[in-house]
Amino acid sequence: MTTDPIPAVSKYLPVERNADGTIDLMGIREVADFLDVARSRASDLATLHSMFPKPVANLGATRVWLASDVREFKRVWPRKPGVSVVGK
Repeated sequence: MTTDPIPAVSKYLPVERNADGTIDLMGIREVADFLDVARSRASDLATLHSMFPKPVANLGATRVWLASDVREFKRVWPRKPGVSVVGK
């Protein structure tokens, strides 16, 4: 019998798992690095952009997102370098 490493979360987050059973998550620093923007810009996107995914958890002062959701956002994000248009 296999024991789920995070049973309380797994029933609410039916997501793909790594081979070791963990889930890829990103905090704002990882989001910024992945999107190649400053942390302040990543925070603005996460707060104000209508297409940005909702965080899966708020841990104290830190929000976390499923990495797969952030990857999908980057795929469809109509990024215009040098232009800061939040919410469109």
